[in-house]
Amino acid sequence: MVIRRAEPADAEAIAAVHVRSWQAAYPGLMPQAYLDGLTPAMRLPVWERLLGESSPPRTEVLVAEADGSVAGFAALGPDRDDDVDPASVAEISAIYLMPEVWGAGVGGRLMAAALDSSPPPGMSRPPSGSSTGTLARGGSTSVAAGAPTAPYSGTSRTASR
Repeated sequence: MVIRRAEPADAEAIAAVHVRSWQAAYPGLMPQAYLDGLTPAMRLPVWERLLGESSPPRTEVLVAEADGSVAGFAALGPDRDDDVDPASVAEISAIYLMPEVWGAGVGGRLMAAALDSSPPPGMSRPPSGSSTGTLARGGSTSVAAGAPTAPYSGTSRTASR
Protein backbone atom coordinates (compact mmCIF):
# COMPACT_ATOMS: atom_id res chain seq x y z
CA MET A 1 0.00 0.00 0.00
CA VAL A 2 1.30 3.41 -1.00
CA ILE A 3 -0.16 6.70 0.27
CA ARG A 4 0.70 9.65 -1.97
CA ARG A 5 -0.57 13.04 -3.06
CA ALA A 6 -3.22 12.78 -5.72
CA GLU A 7 -2.46 14.02 -9.22
CA PRO A 8 -4.85 15.27 -11.91
CA ALA A 9 -4.58 11.85 -13.60
CA ASP A 10 -6.20 10.29 -10.48
CA ALA A 11 -9.49 12.19 -10.89
CA GLU A 12 -11.34 9.34 -12.61
CA ALA A 13 -10.25 6.74 -10.05
CA ILE A 14 -11.12 9.05 -7.15
CA ALA A 15 -14.58 9.68 -8.64
CA ALA A 16 -15.10 5.90 -8.88
CA VAL A 17 -14.07 5.39 -5.23
CA HIS A 18 -16.35 8.25 -4.17
CA VAL A 19 -19.39 6.74 -5.91
CA ARG A 20 -18.74 3.08 -4.99
CA SER A 21 -18.26 3.94 -1.33
CA TRP A 22 -21.51 5.93 -1.20
CA GLN A 23 -23.42 3.15 -2.93
CA ALA A 24 -22.09 0.58 -0.44
CA ALA A 25 -22.28 2.68 2.73
CA TYR A 26 -25.53 4.58 2.47
CA PRO A 27 -28.34 2.12 1.53
CA GLY A 28 -31.16 2.71 3.98
CA LEU A 29 -29.78 6.15 4.84
CA MET A 30 -30.23 7.71 1.41
CA PRO A 31 -32.91 6.99 -1.17
CA GLN A 32 -31.88 3.88 -3.09
CA ALA A 33 -32.89 5.45 -6.41
CA TYR A 34 -30.45 8.28 -5.73
CA LEU A 35 -27.62 5.87 -4.90
CA ASP A 36 -28.38 3.72 -7.93
CA GLY A 37 -28.24 6.80 -10.15
CA LEU A 38 -24.78 7.90 -9.02
CA THR A 39 -22.00 7.49 -11.57
CA PRO A 40 -18.32 8.34 -11.49
CA ALA A 41 -18.94 10.64 -14.46
CA MET A 42 -21.15 12.79 -12.20
CA ARG A 43 -18.33 13.31 -9.68
CA LEU A 44 -15.50 13.57 -12.22
CA PRO A 45 -15.78 17.34 -12.90
CA VAL A 46 -15.44 18.11 -9.17
CA TRP A 47 -12.31 15.99 -8.84
CA GLU A 48 -10.81 17.32 -12.08
CA ARG A 49 -11.31 20.87 -10.79
CA LEU A 50 -9.88 20.15 -7.32
CA LEU A 51 -6.88 18.22 -8.62
CA GLY A 52 -6.25 20.72 -11.38
CA GLU A 53 -6.04 23.74 -9.06
CA SER A 54 -2.71 25.47 -9.11
CA SER A 55 -0.76 28.04 -7.16
CA PRO A 56 -1.39 26.50 -4.52
CA PRO A 57 -4.44 24.24 -4.27
CA ARG A 58 -6.83 24.94 -1.38
CA THR A 59 -7.67 21.25 -0.90
CA GLU A 60 -5.00 18.60 -0.56
CA VAL A 61 -5.99 15.10 -1.66
CA LEU A 62 -4.13 11.94 -0.73
CA VAL A 63 -4.73 8.56 -2.34
CA ALA A 64 -4.12 5.05 -1.07
CA GLU A 65 -2.88 2.88 -3.89
CA ALA A 66 -3.02 -0.91 -3.66
CA ASP A 67 -1.75 -3.12 -6.47
CA GLY A 68 -1.50 -0.09 -8.77
CA SER A 69 -5.12 1.03 -8.25
CA VAL A 70 -6.60 3.79 -6.13
CA ALA A 71 -8.30 2.06 -3.19
CA GLY A 72 -9.24 5.19 -1.26
CA PHE A 73 -8.66 8.89 -0.77
CA ALA A 74 -8.64 11.60 1.87
CA ALA A 75 -9.22 15.30 1.32
CA LEU A 76 -8.06 18.01 3.71
CA GLY A 77 -7.80 21.75 3.81
CA PRO A 78 -8.44 24.78 5.97
CA ASP A 79 -11.38 24.36 8.36
CA ARG A 80 -14.70 25.72 7.08
CA ASP A 81 -16.28 26.45 10.48
CA ASP A 82 -16.97 30.12 11.19
CA ASP A 83 -15.65 29.98 14.75
CA VAL A 84 -12.06 28.91 14.01
CA ASP A 85 -9.09 30.44 12.24
CA PRO A 86 -8.71 28.56 8.92
CA ALA A 87 -5.04 29.53 8.91
CA SER A 88 -4.43 27.44 12.02
CA VAL A 89 -7.04 24.66 11.95
CA ALA A 90 -7.29 21.97 9.28
CA GLU A 91 -10.28 19.86 8.36
CA ILE A 92 -10.18 16.35 6.96
CA SER A 93 -13.30 16.72 4.87
CA ALA A 94 -13.43 13.27 3.31
CA ILE A 95 -12.08 9.77 3.63
CA TYR A 96 -13.61 7.27 1.24
CA LEU A 97 -12.55 3.73 0.42
CA MET A 98 -13.47 1.06 -2.05
CA PRO A 99 -15.76 -1.37 -0.19
CA GLU A 100 -13.33 -4.21 -0.93
CA VAL A 101 -10.74 -2.66 1.41
CA TRP A 102 -13.05 -1.77 4.30
CA GLY A 103 -11.67 -3.17 7.53
CA ALA A 104 -8.16 -3.62 6.10
CA GLY A 105 -6.61 -0.58 7.79
CA VAL A 106 -6.58 1.61 4.68
CA GLY A 107 -8.74 4.32 6.27
CA GLY A 108 -6.49 4.47 9.31
CA ARG A 109 -3.42 4.80 7.14
CA LEU A 110 -5.06 7.62 5.15
CA MET A 111 -6.05 9.39 8.38
CA ALA A 112 -2.50 9.10 9.74
CA ALA A 113 -1.05 10.35 6.45
CA ALA A 114 -3.49 13.28 6.41
CA LEU A 115 -2.53 14.24 9.96
CA ASP A 116 1.15 13.91 9.11
CA SER A 117 1.02 15.66 5.73
CA SER A 118 2.42 19.07 5.20
CA PRO A 119 -0.27 21.61 5.99
CA PRO A 120 -2.42 23.06 3.21
CA PRO A 121 -1.40 26.50 1.94
CA GLY A 122 -1.71 29.28 4.47
CA MET A 123 -1.33 26.94 7.41
CA SER A 124 1.70 26.13 9.48
CA ARG A 125 2.78 22.89 11.14
CA PRO A 126 2.85 22.92 14.94
CA PRO A 127 6.29 23.49 16.43
CA SER A 128 8.50 20.45 16.87
CA GLY A 129 7.58 18.69 20.08
CA SER A 130 4.05 20.10 20.05
CA SER A 131 1.50 17.71 21.44
CA THR A 132 -1.18 18.72 18.94
CA GLY A 133 -0.28 16.19 16.24
CA THR A 134 0.25 13.41 18.75
CA LEU A 135 -3.03 14.09 20.51
CA ALA A 136 -4.91 14.32 17.23
CA ARG A 137 -3.52 11.00 16.04
CA GLY A 138 -4.36 9.41 19.38
CA GLY A 139 -8.02 10.38 19.18
CA SER A 140 -7.78 12.88 22.04
CA THR A 141 -10.43 15.49 22.63
CA SER A 142 -8.10 17.93 20.85
CA VAL A 143 -9.67 16.50 17.69
CA ALA A 144 -13.12 17.96 18.10
CA ALA A 145 -16.26 16.72 16.44
CA GLY A 146 -17.73 19.40 14.24
CA ALA A 147 -21.12 19.87 12.70
CA PRO A 148 -22.01 17.87 9.60
CA THR A 149 -20.54 19.61 6.55
CA ALA A 150 -23.26 18.58 4.12
CA PRO A 151 -26.34 16.38 4.19
CA TYR A 152 -25.36 12.75 4.71
CA SER A 153 -21.65 13.58 4.71
CA GLY A 154 -21.04 12.50 8.28
CA THR A 155 -19.26 14.58 10.87
CA SER A 156 -16.20 16.60 10.08
CA ARG A 157 -13.10 16.39 12.25
CA THR A 158 -10.74 19.23 12.86
CA ALA A 159 -7.20 19.17 14.14
CA SER A 160 -5.12 22.18 15.10
CA ARG A 161 -2.01 22.62 12.99
